[in-house]
Amino acid sequence: MKFTKPAMTFEEQAGLLISRGLDADPERLARKLSSVNYYRLSAYCLPFCEAEHQFRPGTTFDSIWSLYDFDRKLRLHIMDALERIEVAIRTRLAYHLAHRSGPFGYVNEIWPGNQREWARFFGDMEKELSKSRETFIAHFRSRYSDQHKYPPIWVASEILTFGGTVSLFRGAPRDVQNDVANVFGLSAKVMKSWLLCLNTVRNICAHHGRMWNRVLGIKPMLPRAAQYPEWKHIAPVANDRVFIALTMLSHMVYAIMPRSGWSQRTRELLVGYPQVDLKAMGFPERWEEHPVWARMLLSSE
Repeated sequence: MKFTKPAMTFEEQAGLLISRGLDADPERLARKLSSVNYYRLSAYCLPFCEAEHQFRPGTTFDSIWSLYDFDRKLRLHIMDALERIEVAIRTRLAYHLAHRSGPFGYVNEIWPGNQREWARFFGDMEKELSKSRETFIAHFRSRYSDQHKYPPIWVASEILTFGGTVSLFRGAPRDVQNDVANVFGLSAKVMKSWLLCLNTVRNICAHHGRMWNRVLGIKPMLPRAAQYPEWKHIAPVANDRVFIALTMLSHMVYAIMPRSGWSQRTRELLVGYPQVDLKAMGFPERWEEHPVWARMLLSSE
């Protein structure tokens, strides 16, 4: 089938949406469309449509824009948590790897972990090293490059992407994985699963993708209820929606920064947009009362 749709002006795009039943001021709508791609905004229109290309009666542009604004704030909120978690993981990995095998042991020793992940880590690190303009990398090159191709682990860890950090954790020796996972109150197996899921979440947020009702595609493992009783209330929840990602993030931030207030700000964000369908995000009824969340919310009050 040949694609025959012509390009439209912002004014024509606005007119098309209004012709489909959207209640909006044409000039204001055109201005908004000049800053947010029509195709991008259309994803936020879908919950307000009752049939293909037709809005439910009474749908206003403010309703759609509010959902778009909520999703933007949600991504920023998630990135705040991911930054804290990533820095903490890098710090602990570098610390334990350095004390286990020395500053450069990670280069020379073949660990019996996942060698594919280890190869991914080195690929990521080499790419980041080659393009890095960080002062500390330039300093290392000027002083030590005649003897060392790679910097010590505590330097190398600072230039990794989130994906590189995940590969470093997954390829590290089991005792190092356990040491790092213990900081977050998790088993190494569960933390591996969480990091893979959070890497997907991070990529969505970093590329400004729609997050609020996203199906993540990766279902993270949950801690065993027998070992972690508070998680038995979360287990029945679908673990491929945003709710489970927020729960993981809240748990991990709480483990390293119990007074950060991140969990409380999560609730405040949701309260600030009562029109957002929490069920589409995977939230169960009375989610704040679940022991996992109740503990974290209480600590920030």
